[in-house]
Amino acid sequence: MSSFEYMKDLNKHVPFYHIEDSKFKPYGKAVNEYDFSELETYMDSLTIPQDQNVYVASVTAMENTIIKSQLQEGFYGDMPIQIGYCNGPNSTLNGLEYHKSSEINIAIT
Repeated sequence: MSSFEYMKDLNKHVPFYHIEDSKFKPYGKAVNEYDFSELETYMDSLTIPQDQNVYVASVTAMENTIIKSQLQEGFYGDMPIQIGYCNGPNSTLNGLEYHKSSEINIAIT
């Protein structure tokens, strides 16, 4: 079973659309034209907690990267942005948030 099918199965009460499905379009799109390897390298250096979810809104090391400058200019008109992470176990989609601007989420694992 794919990760998508697994999450969909665990959350039968939530409509799920694959990112390539036209029904997903109002919610966002895949951003494939950037190299996110700097952020992947940072995330690979962290230990994933097994018993809790950790959220850090702003990480200086992640914000001192080339990709941060590229995203800030390309997506946000050079307005200041934050880069942080959410790390840990999760098997349900039970907390969504609203932002007045676009949010870029990078799935590492």
